[in-house]
Amino acid sequence: MTIKLDLKDRKILWELDQNSRQPLSEIAKKVRLSKEAVYYRIKNLEQRKVITGWTLFVSLAKLNLMHVKLLIKFQNLSKDKRCEIIDYLVRHENTNWVGTCNGTYDMIVGFVIKDLIEFNKVKEDFFNKYSEYILKSQNSIMLEAYIYGRKYLLNKNQEIKHYIGTPQQIKLDNLDMDILGLLSSNTRLKVTKIASCLKTTARKVAYKIKQLETNCIIQKYSISINHALLGISFFKSFIFLKNTQNKSRLLYFLANQKNCLHNVEALSEWNLEPEFEVYSTAEFYKIIEELEDKFSNQIKTIDTTLISKEHKFKPLPQILFEKN
Repeated sequence: MTIKLDLKDRKILWELDQNSRQPLSEIAKKVRLSKEAVYYRIKNLEQRKVITGWTLFVSLAKLNLMHVKLLIKFQNLSKDKRCEIIDYLVRHENTNWVGTCNGTYDMIVGFVIKDLIEFNKVKEDFFNKYSEYILKSQNSIMLEAYIYGRKYLLNKNQEIKHYIGTPQQIKLDNLDMDILGLLSSNTRLKVTKIASCLKTTARKVAYKIKQLETNCIIQKYSISINHALLGISFFKSFIFLKNTQNKSRLLYFLANQKNCLHNVEALSEWNLEPEFEVYSTAEFYKIIEELEDKFSNQIKTIDTTLISKEHKFKPLPQILFEKN
């Protein structure tokens, strides 16, 4: 059973997707409801599991980190072994995203790591344990990731944010990392609550958060949603380019395509990995047809996969804070 949202709920979701940390009073003013009505509607969206998480995006490069995906096609895999592998990857301290899918690959796993040496060790451990079930795999190194937001909720653009960002030597102390750790669990935590948890003052926490935002370490406060409950399909595409000349035109098109949620510039067999949330398969393939038609001189081919289930999504894995 799917849930149909009214316009007010869509407006609230759009605001939370753009900035889930903004005060209720600001959201209320923008959607023309009372603060109490907005509070009730958000609580209702949480209780009905429409909102499944309060998500923090940071610039990984500014934390001296990188992101690598492992795409896997399985063989001879029983249901029990599949569950075991999913559980292993969900529990893994370096994974930040685990998704099962239909298409060229059966599973896509995102790892946040310090360098490729660390990734190779993580990958070797996984293959040593499960190699007999792996038919093929492919790595994809994230060079940059653009966060466009859920424009389709109101057919309205959001400010583009970056998940990788420009490398920059910014030294963070333990309190900075502790604050990021708490915000990564719930972006709507009040400054006073964070201060209480970390045994410091609200004023100091507010200052630290402001500095993290000013230095573009914190890129975006957002939300995770229940795709199935809203009748939304989540597709990921892999665009192979003939050449990268005038790539900016293609990037501009994707940034303004209402259903394109994220886009990745990748070091892999392919060049780009746009992600789409759509209300029907037909809607998705219409977008792909438009891409192939508009950029036929640039695009060699496009592979697609349907993400059937997200088992884990946490842009900052917990290991960052356990090591702190």
